[in-house]
Amino acid sequence: MRLFLSTLLAFLLSFFGLFAEKVQAQKKTLDKDMPGKIKTLQAERDKLLKRLAQVDAELADLTRPEWTLDLAKMKVPNAPVVGSILGENFKPEKVKLSPFGTLELEQGRSRLIIFLPIKAGQAIEGKSFEFGPDDKQIGKRPSIHVLILTEKLSRPKMQAFSSDYSLRLEFGKQQNDAVVGRIYLCLNDGGRSVIAGTFTLDLK
Repeated sequence: MRLFLSTLLAFLLSFFGLFAEKVQAQKKTLDKDMPGKIKTLQAERDKLLKRLAQVDAELADLTRPEWTLDLAKMKVPNAPVVGSILGENFKPEKVKLSPFGTLELEQGRSRLIIFLPIKAGQAIEGKSFEFGPDDKQIGKRPSIHVLILTEKLSRPKMQAFSSDYSLRLEFGKQQNDAVVGRIYLCLNDGGRSVIAGTFTLDLK
């Protein structure tokens, strides 16, 4: 019996020794091949991200409203606000009205701010605004400030407009603490910045 146990023990030790060597050899192979596989996967990921960016750009071109300074041609589409501002795609995620009458369209950390010619606390429902590029309504023409800040930009893009733009902005009736708005804005900035569409303004 003692001899049998000794033989069995020797066999098990030999078996597990060979198994451990095989595992170690496989580990070395994986360690050797892993950097190459990681680089291959990273390259494939980069290609997919680049293609995705190209698709996003193509979709943005298809949905981008027409740039024009002619108010008669500015027909607000019945779709969420979308466009391009200072060369960057712009699709506001939130629209709010400050107590001081500034309309703010936000996408991430980017902002488009319109200083509306209304008094602080004045109701916005039912109001409409139209300004052409040569409109000289002193004291009524709103200033427009733009801040574009995205991850791919090394520094933010900023610009202010007191003229050189066309704006059509309309607000509907208030319902359940919200107002539906419609906007068509074209900036004469050299890059043909334009946004157009509808939005919901939460008044809570």
